Amino acid sequence: MSVAAVAPWQSDPHWAALINQFAVSMAQYQQYLATEESVAEVVHHFAGQFRAIANGVRDGLPATQEPEQHQHIRSVAALWELVHLCFFQSEATHGRILDGLAQWSASHFEALLPQLQRLTEVVNEGLEAPQNLPQYWPLMLKFAATGQYEHVAEMVEMHTEFLSRDSVGHQLRQTQRVVLDRPAYPDLTADAASQWKTQVTHLLQSASRVREIPDGLLQLLRLFTWAPAALRTLKALKLESAQLFVALLLYRQPQATIDEFEPALEVLDQQGIDFVDGIDPCIRACLLRDASELVQAAEPLMPLKVFSVHFMHLLKVIPLEGWDSFQQDLEETTIQYAETLASVKQQAIVAAYYQTCACGDEDLNEEAQQRVADVIQQSLNTNTDTAALKAVQICRQLRLHEFACAICQNVAQLHKDEGALEAAVMWFLEGKDTISASQIADQIMFDYAKARLGVPVAELDPDDVFLHVYSDGGDLDRLQCVALLKQMLVLRDANKLTDAAKLLQMLLIDRPIIPKWFWALVLLDSVPMLEARQLAVDAEGTLTLMQCLEELEMSHRRDEFVRILTEDCANAKIKQLDSTMQAVAEGKLKKIRMALVRNLARAHLAAS
Repeated sequence: MSVAAVAPWQSDPHWAALINQFAVSMAQYQQYLATEESVAEVVHHFAGQFRAIANGVRDGLPATQEPEQHQHIRSVAALWELVHLCFFQSEATHGRILDGLAQWSASHFEALLPQLQRLTEVVNEGLEAPQNLPQYWPLMLKFAATGQYEHVAEMVEMHTEFLSRDSVGHQLRQTQRVVLDRPAYPDLTADAASQWKTQVTHLLQSASRVREIPDGLLQLLRLFTWAPAALRTLKALKLESAQLFVALLLYRQPQATIDEFEPALEVLDQQGIDFVDGIDPCIRACLLRDASELVQAAEPLMPLKVFSVHFMHLLKVIPLEGWDSFQQDLEETTIQYAETLASVKQQAIVAAYYQTCACGDEDLNEEAQQRVADVIQQSLNTNTDTAALKAVQICRQLRLHEFACAICQNVAQLHKDEGALEAAVMWFLEGKDTISASQIADQIMFDYAKARLGVPVAELDPDDVFLHVYSDGGDLDRLQCVALLKQMLVLRDANKLTDAAKLLQMLLIDRPIIPKWFWALVLLDSVPMLEARQLAVDAEGTLTLMQCLEELEMSHRRDEFVRILTEDCANAKIKQLDSTMQAVAEGKLKKIRMALVRNLARAHLAAS
């Protein structure tokens, strides 16, 4: 199987998609304890990614319009499937992979089924007897060489003499019966294989005595018995070297395990059949389970050491001879791969992932972590939230959680600097930075203290931001405070005093989530509810509010706590109020006291 040269990976969207998918698959694999089964699944997935791109169904990308590049991608898919068989599945089947090898041979080389379909259409038109068509016998032999016995039997039956009562018809029917009687691979014991070969040998001897017997039928039977001319017949069909190898095993060594493949390869060598072109050296290395040779042979087929990096990482779970030398090369190869990816802006995050693969998360020092984070950040258009969200998603898929948080926090700071507080809070929460989110809430509360029910509070929509915070169970009292305060004020101004009082209870009575320095302002805002005609706060609730006020006034930090009632509420440097500020604060405190006393009296009267 020949392959085209590798297209420049930087400009090829197919390779970009593959590189990203490989990284995601590796990250998912590393989340679990590495086992031979999980590795085999990842390798099988790698092959599937190549097949999907070759078929034009990967990430909406069209199949490549260049036939050589299309064939190249399909060839690499075939290589990963063979790696799956020879290095990983063989461990689970004790080296017995011939059945899978035959299916692999039938799937990844010349497409025989479309040829059979075209031949059938010609036959159905009745223009020509199938056995007279030049492709009839070669196609049947190719099906036999790849172990597709049901199609061999189908083609034998297509022969116009199949139902005749003469000797040729009898031999055709006997041949079909022999083909269908071949034991399936799991049941193909040494005795069963010997008995089947004996049966075919008798049939060949009988057919040889029939003068009118087609030469193509004799070639088929000689292939089944692996007569001396069988290999020459297959070579004349111009089959690939790997297909010839599969046919040799099927009919000469059907019981061979992968450790016994080398003698079969030597037979091909003696016949001048070499695995030297295109992907063939990789196939030979797989069949011999020679990992070192495979890494070298695959280097020209895929850019950037894509094959060697992933193959060596996955091989860590297989007790393979010569693994020590791989271990020494693995870190260096992975770092080289990461550095090459980092040179392309769109691959910076994937590059960061492989950097951590090489060094390990715990081994990355602070300088290295910052370097990786900078590479990620430089790859972003930080003015676009969509691009940042995509970057965060990729980071989390690749288990780069710290870098995902760093991106979120950087984007949050940009929004904060621009005054977009809601967006800033959302990004800080996404980046697990609850302290910064709470600091924004502090600022909003100070702004509210100046503007009362002004714009700063309305910028944060509790339905969009804070209600989901409750379900997350985060320790975000400041944010919850802002959300509940806004709701309370809206209900109060809408004269829904009972509902507003319930939120007041959440804020200061049932669950005191408001910081103490903000209590005085909430008490001041509760005055309209306390003085309304409708009794909104009962006696017990009023007593609790009075206790809150007493706690503020009796504290040694009284001036700090009542500063929120003055014009300089946000000036944290003021620890002691001057006479003017004292007078302002005292006037508002007196208003709160009177409202609480009157409401308590009303509540007692209502209860009596």
